[in-house]
Amino acid sequence: MIDVYMWSTTNSRRATVGLEEAGLQYTIHPININEGEQKTPEHTARNPYQKVPVIIDSDGPGGPGGAAAASVWRGASANSASTISRVMTSWL
Repeated sequence: MIDVYMWSTTNSRRATVGLEEAGLQYTIHPININEGEQKTPEHTARNPYQKVPVIIDSDGPGGPGGAAAASVWRGASANSASTISRVMTSWL
């Protein structure tokens, strides 16, 4: 299962659009950056830089931002992986 810790930001939206394009299922966990939730010990354990989005794939690597999204997308089906890779690379 893929968990996305995000708020309504451009980078967070990019991550979820990529997951949607890959046809991957995920769960959104809102992190309200207006309330400082990215600075909680729980979120800091997920991302020491206290940023969103954070993508955690319980079946593979994860972490902050584009690198995590790239690792998740690479795990998508072979048919969609090359298309996703081109789209994702153009965004980064």
